[in-house]
Amino acid sequence: MTIYNHKLTDKIINSGTRYPDLFHKMPADVSCYLDHFNLPYNDAFYEGGYVKIGENNIFLQTFSPQDYSKTAFLFHGYFDHSGYFGNVISLLVKLNIRVVLWDQPGYGLSEGARGFCNSFEEYVAVAEAIIEKFEETSNTTNFLIGHSA
Repeated sequence: MTIYNHKLTDKIINSGTRYPDLFHKMPADVSCYLDHFNLPYNDAFYEGGYVKIGENNIFLQTFSPQDYSKTAFLFHGYFDHSGYFGNVISLLVKLNIRVVLWDQPGYGLSEGARGFCNSFEEYVAVAEAIIEKFEETSNTTNFLIGHSA
């Protein structure tokens, strides 16, 4: 059994080939990450991978119930990451709402200087790019949920 720790975070971040603007699957080690943060990947169709936005490969995840008509975009604040949304994701999936979330640059499994934010405008630009990508391919009612301590 693999235990989730910072070395595993580095391994996941550095694994696989990076392709600009292409969402691709995570390696098998990601199950340790999902289990550690109690993310409900067995309750919905799970996809996780990277998408190139600006200078960084951004870690992006989706949790899609079978028949959803709404999408919630979750974004974290400063010194946080998407792993802490486990309870929120579980509730939204039970309500038949698809969840899209990501780690901001430098946090969680996204690339970038660890714990560093160039500007909050960068966070907004990442959010806009991700939401735009999903709006182009989806016909759902969308809403945003953000949190910062």
